[in-house]
Amino acid sequence: NVIHELYWRAGVNWQHTALSKVINAPPAASDPIGYVWENNNTEHIVYCDARGHIIEMYFKHGVGWNFADLTTATSAPPAASNPAGYSFESNGTEHIVYRGQDGGIYELYFRHQKGWNFSALSKATNAPPAVGNPFGYAWENNLSEHIIYRGADNQIYEMYWKPGVGWNYS
Repeated sequence: NVIHELYWRAGVNWQHTALSKVINAPPAASDPIGYVWENNNTEHIVYCDARGHIIEMYFKHGVGWNFADLTTATSAPPAASNPAGYSFESNGTEHIVYRGQDGGIYELYFRHQKGWNFSALSKATNAPPAVGNPFGYAWENNLSEHIIYRGADNQIYEMYWKPGVGWNYS
């Protein structure tokens, strides 16, 4: 399952490439999601492969497209959901959230000079187990991060992070 990219360039119009084939990234077994990290001047596409590993394809101007197996790089547990990704410009970080095979919500996060790491957010916050695909975003003006997910009890939960407070859920 190849990830295709459609992109537009001024004066050239729309272009197509079989991106994951071109950079020899693993085949996709989930829906991809894309986001940009403006402060880092990078573009990102994340998805799961057949083993449940989170694969990140990333583009840096002057370097081109590359990919990384973030599950292997961080020793994080495999995913059981589609990943969601976002940047937190104010904090200088990028984040990928997903549901693990145990129903827990996990976060992979990147900060310069520290590289990729992972957190078991459900365990850290004692939040209920998840089903489905979580969604995450940064609220820049509030200096906070938010992850929304459906629990196994069909209730909607929110995990949130603020500086000096850490992760909580409601």
